[in-house]
Amino acid sequence: MTIQKTHKISAHALYINYLEVILKISRDDVTKIFNKYPLCLIHYIEKNKHEFITEIRFDEDEITISCVFNADGQCTSASLFPDNNQVIEELVCYINILHPFDYIKNRWTTSHYYIKVKELECDENYLCLFFYH
Repeated sequence: MTIQKTHKISAHALYINYLEVILKISRDDVTKIFNKYPLCLIHYIEKNKHEFITEIRFDEDEITISCVFNADGQCTSASLFPDNNQVIEELVCYINILHPFDYIKNRWTTSHYYIKVKELECDENYLCLFFYH
C-alpha cells in the first residue's frame, strides 16, 4: 500500500468519525469542537419550522460538512460535500468495507445511523454523503 493510499484511508476514517460524533452531540458542542475550522451558522425558517445548520469547512481536504439541528439543538442529519466527486467514490468504497448495504432501502446501515449517497437538486452531477438517524 502506498503512502498516498494510506493517507486517503486515514482521511476517510477521520471524516466518517467526525460525522459519527456530530450525529451524537449538540449544536453548541459542534461549534466548540470544530472552532479551529471556518464555520457558517445558519438559522433557517420555513412555515414556522426552525432549523439550525452549521457548516464546517476543511480547506486542506476540500470538504464541507453540513449539520442540521432541530430546535432542541440535536443533530438530525449531516452531509459531507467534497469539492470533487472522486472523494465520494473513495468514501463509498471505504464505507462498503465497514457497513452492510441495504439494496432495498438504498443505504448503508450502521449500529446508530444510516448513510446514503444523494444527488444535489441544483446539480445532478454533484454528489454528497448523507448521514441520518
